[in-house]
Amino acid sequence: MIPTRKTAFFFSLRRYRNETLLKALQSIIDITGYTAWIDNNKRFHYVAPTENSSAPFGLSNTPNFRTTMQFGVDSYEQDDTAAINRVYFHGGKRPSEDFEQDLSTQANGRNDTFVLAYYPRIASDGKIHVYVNGTELQLGYSPGAEDQNKLIREGGTAEVLVNPDALTLTFNTPPAAGSTVSCVYRYQLPLVLVVTDEKSRRYYGQYLDGSLSNDTVFDPQIAIQRARVLLYEQAYGLVSLKVRCWRAGLRAGQIIRVDHSIRGIHGSFLIQSVDTKPLGGGVFEYTLQLGSWNWDLADVVMMLMARTQPTDEATEEEETLVVAQEAYEELGVQFSLSYSAQVSGHYYATDVALHDGGDAYAGFSSI
Repeated sequence: MIPTRKTAFFFSLRRYRNETLLKALQSIIDITGYTAWIDNNKRFHYVAPTENSSAPFGLSNTPNFRTTMQFGVDSYEQDDTAAINRVYFHGGKRPSEDFEQDLSTQANGRNDTFVLAYYPRIASDGKIHVYVNGTELQLGYSPGAEDQNKLIREGGTAEVLVNPDALTLTFNTPPAAGSTVSCVYRYQLPLVLVVTDEKSRRYYGQYLDGSLSNDTVFDPQIAIQRARVLLYEQAYGLVSLKVRCWRAGLRAGQIIRVDHSIRGIHGSFLIQSVDTKPLGGGVFEYTLQLGSWNWDLADVVMMLMARTQPTDEATEEEETLVVAQEAYEELGVQFSLSYSAQVSGHYYATDVALHDGGDAYAGFSSI
């Protein structure tokens, strides 16, 4: 489920017990921001939202037959427990422009350790610069064992040491009080966006948060697009909508607008599948699966598998518990044979039963 062309996704190993296939797959899809659907050939697609396109027309119960067409609703299911109307997108980090920080307020003639505002990275010219009264100091990095990364008082050549992880500058000689001290560097600027669906917020009366993470995305427009895809699918929960229309041109993966004033359906949905049914005379009926894919059949299979195991409603993800459970429930089938000797004598037909173990009678047989 990790995009093959993206190498910046890092996931810990996840194990699910007593969870539906829908929830397991949706947890991965929510993080990556990708979309999933099944086409006419029953092939599962899992692609970036940039590969999605808008449908050539919308569906409405009051169509104008130009931009909207008539349709019929077969089923409309909504799972409110999975609703998301506010998405936090965490993208990659990019270097800021050269930043000059004024450190003069920390100079008092005794203080030799100054604190920086951000984690320092090299400036656009490939260096970090420290100035005292306009004079640039010889810079080294801490910790370091080379002479250039030791202060002069420690036998090195550096007049100031920078510790990028601790956000500090350590001076060989504390700058005098009133000195002008500055540092020029760049810092990492993360891409963080928040996209909301205000109609859904008013419907539920609160924000229901979700998150996406992809540190290969630096473009805000791409980030907004991925967040919008998640809102399309889950602004009102996991919505599964099955409709029929009679106009060609729709395919799986497109975003289509649906309006039905009687049922109160107003929104854009992802087309998950399109099934074609010929009606004769060159007329076709198209059955569309919209919103979240209907995983009912897969869930049934998962439940049947679960029913073959002892009932356990706990949703554990710990490997050790699963291993222990399997160890406690190891069962096997064994059987054994025993031998006993029995001596049989001869049987004779007589007029009167003698009751000596040798009587023979109609219907009796022996080997």
